[in-house]
Amino acid sequence: MLESFTIQSAAENAGPLTLSYVIMLSFVLSTVLALVYQKTYRGMSYSRNYVQALILIAINAGITIPYPQRDVHLHGSASEKIFLASQTD
Repeated sequence: MLESFTIQSAAENAGPLTLSYVIMLSFVLSTVLALVYQKTYRGMSYSRNYVQALILIAINAGITIPYPQRDVHLHGSASEKIFLASQTD
């Protein structure tokens, strides 16, 4: 019954509409978090660079995390390739 709600099936069937929802949702949630940070900051002035980075990192994570590389299991990761290349000497 809940098979369609797993992350793996969502990432495999993701399209442009899903990607736009992810971007909008991560922007809205990170903006709320940034506003809470601004309102509750107790120093003289908050860092605007931190607020901008907070929003951009949230959007980047929202796009990157659900969509892992699909060929990792077939070809191995980069660290595995480097390790295997160093062992062939």
